[in-house]
Amino acid sequence: MAKKFLTQRDLQRLARQASGGGKSSKKDLEGDWLGLWNNLAGNVHRWVNLDGPPEPERQVKFHPSRNWAMDFGWPIWKVAVEIQGGAFVKGAHVRGVRQAEDFRKLNAAMELGWICHQFNVKNMESEPGRIVEQVASTIDSRAADLAVLGEWSTLTSHRQRKGEH
Repeated sequence: MAKKFLTQRDLQRLARQASGGGKSSKKDLEGDWLGLWNNLAGNVHRWVNLDGPPEPERQVKFHPSRNWAMDFGWPIWKVAVEIQGGAFVKGAHVRGVRQAEDFRKLNAAMELGWICHQFNVKNMESEPGRIVEQVASTIDSRAADLAVLGEWSTLTSHRQRKGEH
């Protein structure tokens, strides 16, 4: 998969939204996250337990009976990323009812063993290396846990299904 590099226009849009002066769609923010991940994950983290940064899956369903999904995830390691849009433009994620539903979803994910990193546009603009490193470190740590637990064959079969070697 080709890497998506953030253009000057992308960075300006992020800066506008972070300051409350512009509005980006959820799809734009998710694209920005993928761009950060693809551009930085191989550089900011020294991968110890994996050969390099694994590609995230989009809209990962994690709950056995609810139709909840995380924006991005690595199901084999139960690591997810949620991009909280609208924080600076009074969007849905900062309103009481929606926020309560978000809390319910994230708490259910934790009960099922998931680690979910949450970011907003301000984090993505001001500290991209740090947020990518946090996610990468969690994935690498979870990969080590699987190896210790003898579940490495699960990882190998996951890679084979994805066409990785």
